[in-house]
Amino acid sequence: MAALLLFTGTTTGPARAQTQGDGSPSADTPPQSADPIGEPLRLGPPEEVDSAPPPDGTSQGGQDQSAGNSSQTSPRRAPEGIEVDQLDEMSLETLGVLDSNSGALGADMWAGTPRRRVEALLPRLPGNLDAPVLRDLARRLLLSPAVAPERQHAQGGTRDLLALRVDRLAAIGATDAVMRLIDALPRNTRSPGVLRHRVEALLLRHDREAACTAVRNAVRESDGAFWQKALALCQFADGAVAQADLTVRLLREQADPDQTGFLTLYEAATAGADRLPDGLPESLGPLELGLIVAGGLPFPQAPWHGLSVGALASLATAENGDLALRTRAAERSVALGILPPTRLGALYDRFTFPDGTLNAASQAPERGRDKMASVRRRALLYQAAQQEPSPAARAELFRQLLSERSPGAFIATARLLADALESIQVRPDLAWFAATAGRALYAADRPKAAGQWLRMAQQEAIINPKAAAAVTALWPYAMLSGADEVPANGGLAAWHQAQDGPDDAPPTQRESALRALLSALGQAPERSWVEVALDAPATPQPAPPAALLFALREAGEAGRRGETVLLTLLVLGPQGLGHCHPLALGSAVTALKQVGLDDTAHRLALQAAIYQGV
Repeated sequence: MAALLLFTGTTTGPARAQTQGDGSPSADTPPQSADPIGEPLRLGPPEEVDSAPPPDGTSQGGQDQSAGNSSQTSPRRAPEGIEVDQLDEMSLETLGVLDSNSGALGADMWAGTPRRRVEALLPRLPGNLDAPVLRDLARRLLLSPAVAPERQHAQGGTRDLLALRVDRLAAIGATDAVMRLIDALPRNTRSPGVLRHRVEALLLRHDREAACTAVRNAVRESDGAFWQKALALCQFADGAVAQADLTVRLLREQADPDQTGFLTLYEAATAGADRLPDGLPESLGPLELGLIVAGGLPFPQAPWHGLSVGALASLATAENGDLALRTRAAERSVALGILPPTRLGALYDRFTFPDGTLNAASQAPERGRDKMASVRRRALLYQAAQQEPSPAARAELFRQLLSERSPGAFIATARLLADALESIQVRPDLAWFAATAGRALYAADRPKAAGQWLRMAQQEAIINPKAAAAVTALWPYAMLSGADEVPANGGLAAWHQAQDGPDDAPPTQRESALRALLSALGQAPERSWVEVALDAPATPQPAPPAALLFALREAGEAGRRGETVLLTLLVLGPQGLGHCHPLALGSAVTALKQVGLDDTAHRLALQAAIYQGV
């Protein structure tokens, strides 16, 4: 088998810098390994691959560095006596494209985890992860180079872990990550399933020419339904409608109900329809999106309900189509951590407004702008804030932009505005803005900048009620982010009192989540669990399966890093951070800390608090 270059991607000892979706680094330090991992392990020169650079700004996470080429040709001895010229399928499974500066989880992340357990759990990794921290954690798990668990024939173990990783990367919408991992493989080792994901990724990146070249090569050896549909799409897009009709006729003869959606779309595209047909599947994938584009059909008006996660990001990065629709797709993609916030800002800048409307945006009543479509209103506020010279007026525009109640939209907007928020001078006359600015900066992973607003609010709290309210509101974020300074006049009891309105029920669900997160991070709030329980409503809150929670606890206590991350995603992913049981949140944060992922634990706790409405 052709040799290849593998990154171990980690070193033991120094703190590692993890890069987030917005490019901000942090440092996760895995537990010390008994055997130093050392320098990246070279198993020989890789076979030449047909790698294409990802489009600007669409890479998953931060500055991931792929493995470099090696010119060495002489056999080398890898750890534990593995010879380079004895590479097999197991060696391919260790492949990864992250290093210690881009969030790799460690070459030993599967140490102590049986292979059959990985094979059983990995396919269950949810694709609809609703928070950036979860999606980034999944990306790190799937892209990290690591020694794969050995096959124990007595225990089974026949699934290809590399193929499973590619499949899950595609499911979470990590299109560029799919390309990077596949293109790091020697060409003659790519399975049909891996090749299929590569074609879909190329289509989602709007590189139809490269995708169709790969399709025409593949159909020479495979006549599966996917390749026939892909061939029909390529033929139709190239104007060879008669050939496409013949290919589609062969598909119809198979009478496969799974192909109904594609065939229905093909009929609409060839007929020049001006609306999407009825009876489409709930989630449209790359081939269906390709037909919509090639046939000039309109996109779904609520794209997050009708497109896969990867297709949603593809719509957002398309050059043509309805601007408002693409911007809504970008808002959702940034909220999920799929696209960088700069993409959203660029789309907001494409909207046009009369100069008078922009100049008066900060003075115009909010109710007047409510008549605008929501996405256009946000674009107006964004553009007006960029050209507004007055710090107070800019702060008011930012406040309105950040007033979105949806947690995902708030995090997306916070990441988009992070640099601009940092540029505003923190001063007492802006104490009314402290809670909004601080919360947004914490959400954007800018704790130092957020801390400046918190300190100013503390200093003004005695004479300014809004500053005092900001201290109470920001106290949970300072605690959850691991800030060095937290307000002495904050606390869970003060936060609890601030949540109670005259007609509101006690916010026990939010408080339970916050209490669980603080406890998991080693904090000891003065308000006890008994006090929280006495205020709790009688309605029970659904929790993940008990077996999964106990499995997560066991993996964390045993230091099984990869298994802990995977179980965290299985426990939190299906329900979403906003609906997770406090016990699940606390268990996940505790387990991540136990395996050395402290920074990730703090980010998870903070985003969970936002999604829980804290």
